[in-house]
Amino acid sequence: MKSIFLALSLLFVGLMAGNVDDAQAKGPADKATGYVLGAPTDHPLWWHSFDFAAHEKGDAPGGKGFVRHFRLDTDGVTPIREEFCPIVYAMVYDDEAWFSGPIIYDSDHADPTRWMVIHVLDGGQPGKGNDMLQWQRVENELAALDYLAGEEDDYKDYAIVKGNVRVHTK
Repeated sequence: MKSIFLALSLLFVGLMAGNVDDAQAKGPADKATGYVLGAPTDHPLWWHSFDFAAHEKGDAPGGKGFVRHFRLDTDGVTPIREEFCPIVYAMVYDDEAWFSGPIIYDSDHADPTRWMVIHVLDGGQPGKGNDMLQWQRVENELAALDYLAGEEDDYKDYAIVKGNVRVHTK
């Protein structure tokens, strides 16, 4: 009887140790974070700032986080328009990330069906001008999914003059 109890105890401890190792191996989810200030390349005086934190949900589909976007006056400081999006989809690969969510607040054009899609590239050392941010407002979730699937790529190019994009992978 003692040998059966000992065998079951060792089996239980072994199973638990395996579960602990699995949990430790998974680690934090891949993510993209940052704050950038800049302007679209086709309108250099239309200042914009983006503050974002987009996380994959680990093994589950989807994403979490937020994007806060401000359209600024020509002084680069005074807000003209503000938008906020919770992240619903996020994909991180190597030094790039794609993420999207519904625009739940828009101080200028309230329309709860519109979504924002963002693509970022972490170009390495901050301040070297190698980071990239591209973005687009789209009419609905299906249009956002087309961008995330790579079927659409009509992003607004954005020249970053200040800030940093960070993409973190396991």
